[in-house]
Formats: sequence, C-alpha cells, structure tokens
Amino acid sequence: MRLNIALLCALMYSLIFSLAANAKECSRVFRGGASFYADKFQGRRTASGARLNNNAFTCAHRSLPFGTKILVKNPRNGSKCIVTVTDRGPFHSSRVIDLTKAAARKLGISGIGKVVCMTGNLIGSGTEKVAKTLLPDKSTRVKAIPVATVDHNAM
Repeated sequence: MRLNIALLCALMYSLIFSLAANAKECSRVFRGGASFYADKFQGRRTASGARLNNNAFTCAHRSLPFGTKILVKNPRNGSKCIVTVTDRGPFHSSRVIDLTKAAARKLGISGIGKVVCMTGNLIGSGTEKVAKTLLPDKSTRVKAIPVATVDHNAM
C-alpha cells in the first residue's frame, strides 16, 4: 500500500512539474532585431538538414529546438506571421532571429527590423487571452490558429 501511495505521489509530482514547464514555455517572449537570409543561401542545407526555401515561413534561432513554431510580430506596423525554426543563428549579437524573405516581406521588414516573438504551445491551443497579454495591441488581436491550417495571406 505504501509503495502505491509513493508511486502515485511521484507520478503527480512529475505531472505537476511537467505542466509547469510547459506553461513556462508557452509564455516565452523575446524582443530584438530580425534580419533575413540573402539569396545566396537559397537551396543550401540548414542546420536541421532541410534545404532553405526563401519562399517558406521558416527561421533561424540560436537555441530553440528545430520545429518550434514562433509567432513573430513587427511592432511598428502590427503585422504578424508564424515561422518554424529550421536553422541556427543569427550570428550577430543584436539580432534574435533570422527570417526567410517571405516572412520578412510579410512583416514589412527590409534589412533589419525590430520584432517581438512568442514561442511555445500558444499557437493553436486556444489561449487567445494569454497571447493578447503577451503581445498587447489595441488595434489587432492575436488569434489562436491551428498550425495545420495557417494561411499567411489571411493574417
């Protein structure tokens, strides 16, 4: 009986802390400069092994796992897009993310621009309230979008 109680307590303890870790990951926000890939990198292999497609919505980040979805917002004009981490970088200290040309175009960035990024399970999880508080904007609201049906032209 004691073994069952100890096992149950250990299971609940691990469940609570894994949920707390997921909640912490949901609310990760970072701000800084963003640049985009030059044309010479088109078709080259990224750190994840995928080929770079400057017409896709992908990005490079220093530490986030490959496949992580990031909601990127340009605070100057309010435009947003969702990108997927497929590469490592940027290798410049003032930048937090490297975008493909398609993503930079969608955000209205030419050269280097300031962005606000939100990572984690917020995208498609129905947590519009949390997203609204993390990326406040009175004119537009962040809408939770199922990842499988992202239409970047409709954002």
